[in-house]
Amino acid sequence: RSALINIARFVTMAESMGVENIDLLATAAVRDADDGKLFAAEIEKKTGRKVRIVTGEDEAQLSALGVIAGVPEADGLMGDLGGGSLELVAVNKGKIGRHVTLPLGPLRLMEATGGDLDDVQRLVDKQLEKLEWLADIKGRTLYPVGGAWRSFARIHMEATEYPLRVIHEYRMQRRDAEDLAKLISRLGKKSLGEIEGLSRRRLETLPLGVLVLERLLKIAKPQTLLFSA
Repeated sequence: RSALINIARFVTMAESMGVENIDLLATAAVRDADDGKLFAAEIEKKTGRKVRIVTGEDEAQLSALGVIAGVPEADGLMGDLGGGSLELVAVNKGKIGRHVTLPLGPLRLMEATGGDLDDVQRLVDKQLEKLEWLADIKGRTLYPVGGAWRSFARIHMEATEYPLRVIHEYRMQRRDAEDLAKLISRLGKKSLGEIEGLSRRRLETLPLGVLVLERLLKIAKPQTLLFSA
């Protein structure tokens, strides 16, 4: 219900601003839900606008194009972590290469494991270790996308007293990211709740999202992280 109300509100706002082209895209949460098509139909009924349920392949490519729009010479790996899925796309000097969508979103991992971090790690490693092409990313750049990973960047900003609180193109070295990820992925809700600027709705899922990042860093071994908004 909340989603329907807010989507209708955003469409109304866009229309009142004179926006002529409004695209409604549904990603993994709707794509994989048993009642996803019914939910999309409800949105169409409320807004009068067509909903496009994108495929995993389309979602990966669209995410990568978003990164390339902001960083035209992006070279390395784009990772987009949503609630239901993780999209990984090799980017080569602004060109899209191999890509995959994996069922590794924090909400899905929570459902599958009950939040047990050892089980989460096993699931993540099992999926990532199948991707031999991740070895090509070693020493290059990882471009993290998604709310959980933006929160991770904000925590690092707080910890290092970084003066400019702009996520886009915020840079971290892999070793620093690994150390912080190991710490955050093992914090409880109470400890996370004491971190300034962290959204309350992320307290339960952030450790899982950060654990996914930690395992991706371990397997792909990029030199640098460059966050994309």
